[in-house]
Amino acid sequence: AVDDGRLLRRLSAPGARALEVSIAAEGAVVAAAHEGRVFVWGPSGGAPSATISMHRGVDAFVLLPDGRRIVTATDMEVAVWDAVSGQRLGDFEGGGMVPRSIVASASGEVVAAFGGA
Repeated sequence: AVDDGRLLRRLSAPGARALEVSIAAEGAVVAAAHEGRVFVWGPSGGAPSATISMHRGVDAFVLLPDGRRIVTATDMEVAVWDAVSGQRLGDFEGGGMVPRSIVASASGEVVAAFGGA
């Protein structure tokens, strides 16, 4: 906890080192990316509750504040995933850029991807 420095949960995934981590607004859902996978943990911690596997490495991702959806960026592609099932829900055009960073509004209704050509 931020207030007193207590460790609330320890999360791990076999063979993975988290390079980027995102947490849902209420703190119950956490996601971490490693190479071509995004691991999702629910409130109980322990082993990942879902794993999203992609054919390319993850350049950036964000867990939306509701904890139900994840947006990933790989090369010229931005995709939306269901955080519970790991199912791909849809795609966005990259607009000719390579996304390197993704942010979401507090409501999760607006997502912005930033990058270069």
